[in-house]
Amino acid sequence: MKEFSFSPQVLVVDASAGSGKTHALALRYLKLLLSWSPPVDPKEILAITFTNKAAQDMKIRIFDWLKKIALDSFSSPQEEEQILAFLKSKKTFLKEKANTVLSQLIKNYNYFQVKTIDSFLKTLMDSSSYFLQRSPYFRIVENPFPYLEYALEEFIKRAQKDESLSKLIKNFLRHYLEIENKASWFPKKDILRIISFLFYQSNLRGKIFSKKVIPYDLRENIDNLKKKLKKLEEVPYLYKTFQKSLRKALQEKDIFKSLKDISKHLQKDKLPVVKSAHPDKEVILLWKGIRQEVKNLCESYALSRFNLYIDILSETLKDLEELKEVRNIIFLEEINSKVNLLLKKNLIGISEIYSRLALKFSHYLVDEFQDTSSIQWRNLEPLVEEAISRGGSLFYVGDKKQAIYRFRAGDISLFDEVKEKFRHRAHVSEKFLSTNFRSQRAIVEFNNKVFSSRNLEIFLNHLEDRIDQEFFSSILDNFKGAKQNWIKEKDGGYVYVELIDEDIKENREKLIKEKLFSLIKELTKRGLPLNNIAILLRENEEVRKVTSWLIEEGFPVESERTLNIRENYLIKEIVSLLKFLSSPIDNLSFASFILGEIFLTVSHKSKEELTEFVFKYSGLGYLYRFFSQKYPQLWEDFFEEFFKSVGFLPLYEFLVSIFDRLKILENFPHSQAFFMKLLEVVRKKEEEDELTTINEFLEYLGEGKDEDFFVSVPENTEAIKVLTIHKAKGLQFEVVITPFLVLTLSWQGEKGDSSVIFEEGENLFLLYLRKDFTSYSSKLKKIYQGELVSSLIDELNVIYVALTRAKEELYIFIPKRKGNIPNLAKKLILDEEIKLTWGKKKPYFEKEKIYQVEFISPSSYQDWCKYMGEEFISRKDLKYKDIAFKGEVIHKALSLVENTKDEDLEKLTNEISWQILYQYPNRVEKEEIQHWLKNILEKDRLKRFFVLPSQCIVFNEKEIIDRKGALKRVDRLIIFSQEVWVIDYKSTHEELSIHQKQIKEYMEIISSLYPDKQIKGFLIFLDKLEFLEVK
Repeated sequence: MKEFSFSPQVLVVDASAGSGKTHALALRYLKLLLSWSPPVDPKEILAITFTNKAAQDMKIRIFDWLKKIALDSFSSPQEEEQILAFLKSKKTFLKEKANTVLSQLIKNYNYFQVKTIDSFLKTLMDSSSYFLQRSPYFRIVENPFPYLEYALEEFIKRAQKDESLSKLIKNFLRHYLEIENKASWFPKKDILRIISFLFYQSNLRGKIFSKKVIPYDLRENIDNLKKKLKKLEEVPYLYKTFQKSLRKALQEKDIFKSLKDISKHLQKDKLPVVKSAHPDKEVILLWKGIRQEVKNLCESYALSRFNLYIDILSETLKDLEELKEVRNIIFLEEINSKVNLLLKKNLIGISEIYSRLALKFSHYLVDEFQDTSSIQWRNLEPLVEEAISRGGSLFYVGDKKQAIYRFRAGDISLFDEVKEKFRHRAHVSEKFLSTNFRSQRAIVEFNNKVFSSRNLEIFLNHLEDRIDQEFFSSILDNFKGAKQNWIKEKDGGYVYVELIDEDIKENREKLIKEKLFSLIKELTKRGLPLNNIAILLRENEEVRKVTSWLIEEGFPVESERTLNIRENYLIKEIVSLLKFLSSPIDNLSFASFILGEIFLTVSHKSKEELTEFVFKYSGLGYLYRFFSQKYPQLWEDFFEEFFKSVGFLPLYEFLVSIFDRLKILENFPHSQAFFMKLLEVVRKKEEEDELTTINEFLEYLGEGKDEDFFVSVPENTEAIKVLTIHKAKGLQFEVVITPFLVLTLSWQGEKGDSSVIFEEGENLFLLYLRKDFTSYSSKLKKIYQGELVSSLIDELNVIYVALTRAKEELYIFIPKRKGNIPNLAKKLILDEEIKLTWGKKKPYFEKEKIYQVEFISPSSYQDWCKYMGEEFISRKDLKYKDIAFKGEVIHKALSLVENTKDEDLEKLTNEISWQILYQYPNRVEKEEIQHWLKNILEKDRLKRFFVLPSQCIVFNEKEIIDRKGALKRVDRLIIFSQEVWVIDYKSTHEELSIHQKQIKEYMEIISSLYPDKQIKGFLIFLDKLEFLEVK
């Protein structure tokens, strides 16, 4: 048998779309698990995936393969041949080893380390909380925005008493109004937006923002420039058009707007004068001085635009850290930067990390390496280096053409840098996967053409006026090796591309909508199930728009909109009810609720009747008052209890009561997932101590991230999938439709400007960049060009991901424009053509089996308003409080009595009385307790409950749980050989029927525990020392 060898290794797999990246990673994991020499323990392997779903899928795949090897149950001879050929071992050995590994993993599942990097680092942080100045039970908070907002408020309060902070705010306001030329009355919104961005980017990169010191004072720079322009205006022989533009520019308050008016002339060395003029030396020097002043201004402003924001962030972070320490929290986005800090400051070493994790990794596997950020790699690097030094390995897979997360600091350069770094310390091997196992031949050929070097060169030539040719090579290098082979079994497929040649946006969308509906109907006529169709879009707004179209047309849809509880009509009705209960004068919310499906169903009222009621009484006062008068029974049944108890119950219990009282789960069982998600969201926020009132929840519901409100659905539901291209990465679908395929060469904000982050050592700098600045500064132009190229690569990568998701058919609609900007996707894919087809359509005679989701009836929930009410003393109980107190004392005493058969009653009652006395000091005498207890135990008719056979078992205050999970407590439970007695003590005969009902409930629960015994129930009345058997 050939032995495995795992000397220090770095294995790199560069895999194009559909070529099996995850498959390769899982096979590597399997090979390590089943190695013989040296043997590899599962706890020595760490696999890092990009998403939780990818981690789950990989675990399933590895377990599936292990079972197939152990049980010799491969799905096909080809699968068996492929796996065994890769593992290069005898089948008998692999079978035995797979059995052993499966047992290990099942017994020690926590050693099966396949997880996201954030999950892994969170585990590390949990064991290092002391160094982070947190308790071991700190919480991870996903959204830092409310905390940052609070910290900014605290900073502003501090500034009222601190002169230096007050000066900072005054300087900021001058800059905000005079330099940025903002006119907002609420600059705090802009401050919060920018410092939130700075905080997020700082955490993504694990470095802090610093200020660039500039050699010029901006205001002085602007004043000098304006003086020189004013002086230039007086030159008589300027071009008239330039002179006119100059006069207009000098009237502008915004200096940069002024420059825009005369930019065409400022870009030229030559002074714009009439032909016959001979400008003197002073004027020529003035012109040169103006151009230099403009250059200085643009560069200085670009470097210093965010300096005061950075100062404010620095101060705000002091308040934020205090708040986080008090709340014992760490933000999710901080995990990488916090771990990096621990490693950088040597607060925790490699050996200590392994000690804290109770694991020691020798083999690291990383998926989607092209999207790994620098800080993520810096956190893994020391662990990987240590493993390599011990003869371990690093295995990473990725595809540079699918790097679409640069906005999250994904660093594509790591893909090549890491392997080069280890080249002299380990055996580095590289493998390129060029066969597409996903797509049919037509799709592969189409993508080969689109992303070929020849086609990309033609496309880039159209952009020569915007991108310098020196950058072309970096774009072409990114798609080197894009050409793929297809497998012979997939020799079909179909691609259709069409230009939507309309200039007006509304007409474009109307045409795309019609074509989309027609295409879906045509596909279903050919037998394709709806769940095999995916519509991929670039932006969330497009997802919402297309989802609305499809729903209006009657197509079932699975998208972020349909899966967002905030978009569900029944959840909206519950929200209307909560708004009304929070503010009863809100007539609109009350009307919205009573006219909704929930109330109409439970009240059995017609919509017409309640609509008439709303119109009749609206405008006359508070609508709920008229409702309670006109429909008193409906008010009492469905509103009164909530109206009274709002604010007194936690929101979770309050909502559960609403669900129960209004029979929401019973009447709308197919929307159960949305109701459960609503409860889950409330519970989570309450656990985080971020939710105490209805209004706080309503505010969170309006401002929270969409991801917080998505409902998980089972796969293979009969619905069209509508999702963003970014969410589709790593997925595949039978048919893909891209209705708005757009490529634009732009990375600017709304006003044609943007910011660039660059790193120098341990510092980050934020450069403000506008396209017009590049005309005056070669330095800024080079940076602008570099960012433009990076943005173009991002755009091409996104298109590559979109066009490589389809297995059978791909449909592309290319709008002529995006807004007013020409769509460059036409030049990339169609060039001068209007339509393009590739391959042939096929019928789908055999529909894929759609798994019917088994419906599970919803659990019933208690009405917590009523249930919590049972915890309080009724008026009747207050009236008989002395009797009740006596009953409580006797109750406590009897709970200490088991079997009195061989007991000395005097001694027993004396001991118990002393114990009870300590619980009720100064409220009852010891002799009184003993007297009450002896009366009961010596009473002949009650002895049968206390003088018992020695073989029976006695439980006092026995807790039991009913089928709904409610906790009950039986006063006394006696287990005989053939019978079980359920005994409850009562102070009086009052409310006998209620007591009988209660003990019958106990007997029913006990009967399920002791099905082979006869169950008897007894009520013992302590006032008259009598008992009653309950049948």
